[in-house]
Amino acid sequence: MCDPIGMIGMAFSIGSQISQMQAQQDVMNKQQQANDEWLAYQRMKARAFEQRQETARVKADTARVHTLNELTGEKQGAAQVEEQARLEGEMMPTVDAKTAEGAQSVGDAILGKASGRISQHYADALTTATRDARARMEDLATVASTTGSQFGLANRANSLLGESQDEIKLQGDIRQGDLIAYGVAKAVEPVKYAIGSGAGAAGGIAQGLAGMAGGRLGAGAASV
Repeated sequence: MCDPIGMIGMAFSIGSQISQMQAQQDVMNKQQQANDEWLAYQRMKARAFEQRQETARVKADTARVHTLNELTGEKQGAAQVEEQARLEGEMMPTVDAKTAEGAQSVGDAILGKASGRISQHYADALTTATRDARARMEDLATVASTTGSQFGLANRANSLLGESQDEIKLQGDIRQGDLIAYGVAKAVEPVKYAIGSGAGAAGGIAQGLAGMAGGRLGAGAASV
């Protein structure tokens, strides 16, 4: 006749093994899901990182190319001519060497129709002085347009280079900061799953009952 306690112990032992196997399988399934989610997360972060890096690189290179295109000899020459014309307009005397109507000299325009050698002398001297002043102003405008005037070549080049350098530095800082953030994301580990203490306690109880059952079965066998 079978010992009831031994039967109960054996039932607990078998049930414990089944429970542990199910718990282990559940943990394996959850761990696999956690690993898959972690891998998908890392791939998403990697793609986003590469896209941001490429965007920043393109912006920096666009700034560089734009500056080089604006500093070509052709565009610099056109800018110099435009600035020279602007400066000449600001520097030139309001009374030109020749009036618009009838090619009247400046001397005639100022002295009127006075006759005589003296009047003519002063008129010619004034016209000559105006022409000389105009020539000097043209020379000054030419020099200023290539150096330190508001839109002169030197200031234009410095402005373009400064804007380009600022943009390149900004994009470099963005890439460096994003690299640090990506390093933090890469350090994230997947969730770790393990069999809880509950399963271990059940297993211990089952093992104890199984031991009791084994002892009784052994004693019964010895008495036969």
